[in-house]
Amino acid sequence: MNAVSGNTPTLASSEPTANYPHPGGNLEPLPAAQGMLFFLMESPADFQTDAGPGLGRTDPTLFPSLGRLIRGLSAVFWGLPLVLVTAVQSAKAEPARGVHLWTSVAGFALVLYGIQQIGSFHPRERIWQWAVDRARIAALIDLGLSPFVYWWSRHPSEVTFQVGIDLLVISFLIFLIELSPLLDRLVAMLPDEALRQETRFFTRVSRFLLSPVLAITLFYFTLLRVEPSFPFITPWLSFMAESGFWLVLFLVLVPIATLMALIWKIKELIFHSVFGR
Repeated sequence: MNAVSGNTPTLASSEPTANYPHPGGNLEPLPAAQGMLFFLMESPADFQTDAGPGLGRTDPTLFPSLGRLIRGLSAVFWGLPLVLVTAVQSAKAEPARGVHLWTSVAGFALVLYGIQQIGSFHPRERIWQWAVDRARIAALIDLGLSPFVYWWSRHPSEVTFQVGIDLLVISFLIFLIELSPLLDRLVAMLPDEALRQETRFFTRVSRFLLSPVLAITLFYFTLLRVEPSFPFITPWLSFMAESGFWLVLFLVLVPIATLMALIWKIKELIFHSVFGR
């Protein structure tokens, strides 16, 4: 294939090809990098040369949009473990210090920043943006409630702070559940069929694990506030009061690790295919 002029890097004839659809409508396979670019376009009209549709100059907003997408995926990837570490440290510190407050807020802020950056990709794709908006709302609620971890650690008997912690845990679980359809919609716009199937499978596993955790957590928090006098519930409440925090944390670690692995694979696919690194 001849070298291509325009804003995209020159592609030599030795570049590997993939069976991506050609924007001109013929069946000739495109090089992998250009096929990825065409797949990520919002419309084939964005992929043009001076001679008409084909290989060459791309939409000038595409590369900045892809850069923000990669930054957003990286921010979410590093933000999730930071949230867990800082929240646990803040909750267990005796006494909690100001550094615990700011690190906890920073972790949730990093996750929200990542979702915001991811949402700048394909802003006119309504189904995709709806998935982004749901995750963004949950991340924003998490950020607003994050100071309660520090305040509850300082004053654990205060009912307001206890309710704030309950809402934060529920909101964070909802965010993890909403992150799965976001990744599903993102890989649906990528040309890697194997990654689509893998993401579809593991996001379903993640939601399968997180949904009962959310239901049990809601049930437990409700019982704590209602304080029923049923004898058969008392031993279960005692167990949850002693070990419930670590049990929920353990059950959440597996879905988080799964989502982090998918995020990393998606980021690496885009980074290597488009930017050639």
